[in-house]
Amino acid sequence: LTPGVSASGNYDCLKTSGNPSWGVCADLPSTGNFGSADYFVYGNEIADSLTQCSGGTNSRLVYNIAKGVDHPLGIHPTGSGSGIHETSSCPIFSAQPDMVTGQSGVASNLDLGLTQGGTSHSSVPYDGRLEDAGGFLVRNAQGGTPATTLDDTPLWNYLVGGLSGACAGVNSPSQLEACIAQAKAANTVIFDDSIIDSPRFGFTALMWEPDFLNPGSDYHIQSYLPVFLDTTYYRCTATGCDTLHTPGVSESGTCPPAPERITCGTPGQANDTLQAVTSYVLELDILPAAAQTPFPGAANQRTFSLAE
Repeated sequence: LTPGVSASGNYDCLKTSGNPSWGVCADLPSTGNFGSADYFVYGNEIADSLTQCSGGTNSRLVYNIAKGVDHPLGIHPTGSGSGIHETSSCPIFSAQPDMVTGQSGVASNLDLGLTQGGTSHSSVPYDGRLEDAGGFLVRNAQGGTPATTLDDTPLWNYLVGGLSGACAGVNSPSQLEACIAQAKAANTVIFDDSIIDSPRFGFTALMWEPDFLNPGSDYHIQSYLPVFLDTTYYRCTATGCDTLHTPGVSESGTCPPAPERITCGTPGQANDTLQAVTSYVLELDILPAAAQTPFPGAANQRTFSLAE
């Protein structure tokens, strides 16, 4: 889930602990709620999901990150008071809950959901959301961690042709962020339909800001933000990480102190688990019609959204 203030930014971070404590992740707290929501699994044949309306908090978070929320969600009209709650509505698909309980942190569930997958709450085994056998190696199974390769297609690969200004000739993260800012200001569609096929693209719930003053309480869903998951960070300290992967960015050897949005490191060190992921924060106005409609909270909405 995302606090309302994040809607004004172009880039955001979700992390599991105090580290990394630099770059876009620097201002997040070292302990406490890092923005996960306690969605239940309503049971959806299309998503191969098995109904669970109580318990299984951590394993449900893994499933929801890997596969997406398996049922329609709504929008709370006021941001306060009672509403249609995620818990009491399970497993009624037509309920479209507009309130959900916050979790105290994502911990290792982020790593499992994005890079390993599993079998819980599903009729068939599933990969992590970002796994791609033909992608970039981030772990090579040494140190007790599983071998993992991730999707390596950058967001700029989904730009339409013929763009001008900051969006002309984009081939790096910094150029892309400037392009997104330009597109938001002008309400210009800059992506083509193929973006909806990327495992990095999805919607995350935007919560009413006052709810974040009471971590662990119920959250009211204000709207939904389209996002594109970007850099992943592995085994981090306050000043650097063992491995970073930014899709579409060439590997640059050993990670220097406090690197950002690069690909570096030697996968396979002990305890090289995923500790953070950053994402581009998009807007409906800069997406093609195929990615705009339907979206969560709208009539005939998409069935799935990102859980984080």
